[in-house]
Amino acid sequence: MRGRNGISLMLPVASLALVAGCAAGETDPPGTGAATNLRFAVSIDARTSANPLDGRVLVFIAADETGRNSQFTSDPIGVGFNASMPEPRYLLNDFDNTAQAFGVDVEDLAPGASAIVDGTTLGYPVESLGNLPAGEYWVQGMLHVYETVRRVDGKMLKLPMDRDEGQQWASAPGNLYSDPVKVRIDPSRSDTITIRLTKRNPPIEPAKDTKYVKHLRMKSELLSKFWGGDMYLGAIVVLPEG
Repeated sequence: MRGRNGISLMLPVASLALVAGCAAGETDPPGTGAATNLRFAVSIDARTSANPLDGRVLVFIAADETGRNSQFTSDPIGVGFNASMPEPRYLLNDFDNTAQAFGVDVEDLAPGASAIVDGTTLGYPVESLGNLPAGEYWVQGMLHVYETVRRVDGKMLKLPMDRDEGQQWASAPGNLYSDPVKVRIDPSRSDTITIRLTKRNPPIEPAKDTKYVKHLRMKSELLSKFWGGDMYLGAIVVLPEG
């Protein structure tokens, strides 16, 4: 996606489902979105970030039964899941019990300013907010933060670099998110549901070596030169007995 001033905006892995869709779950045929004045206004709390940020704002919506009896009911790397208060950001998957998600790209989103998710915003698995059944839902917002990269070939990109989490965007260090709240959503109403991003994912703790498993990390001079910043390669070595 091409942004202002010729800057490329790279879609994060999380948003691919919002663009291409997946095999499971019901999706709307193109052009079938019902008109709605319902919208979400997602903003950054100034205590979470004092500076404007680039990235992709995601709104996750989940009913009480979403994700139950599923392998997708917890954080894949063990940060922050609470079974008594489901976090919809951990419940997006390719199966029939997936959470709903909507996403919009943002540039220089300042603290206090709002990114708007409305009936024109593409979603997954339901493509339009106007086609979401009315009811009680858990709602959670997130900003998948992008970095500005100036490559050696002269290209400037905005994209989510890996932060030692293996592109697990829900738990990527530095991403902002809100507490999940339960609200009534009714596309027939002209409501604005406000979401404030008050929390930030913590850094990933380095994996500890054991007797049989060793972790290696080394800086790549070639990759660092190409990407215009320090780049590292990692490896896991499994040792034999003896």
